[in-house]
Amino acid sequence: MGKGKARHKISNWQQYNQELVNRGSVTFWIDVATIKEWHCPKHPSHCSREFIFSDTSIKTELMVKGIFKLPLRGV
Repeated sequence: MGKGKARHKISNWQQYNQELVNRGSVTFWIDVATIKEWHCPKHPSHCSREFIFSDTSIKTELMVKGIFKLPLRGV
């Protein structure tokens, strides 16, 4: 099939536009224990130092990266 014109006319533009907005929406359900482990154990004392991320947050980021085939910087 080619990439020609749409086969049917869109009659409800408001619903069509809302579905386009919702198309990229993803919902994650995370349990309370994971949320408690998510935050870094301590904040770096100097402003120029980077945050120290928990193992749970790194594992979750890598899982999302793998599922959606994203580059590491895109997560």
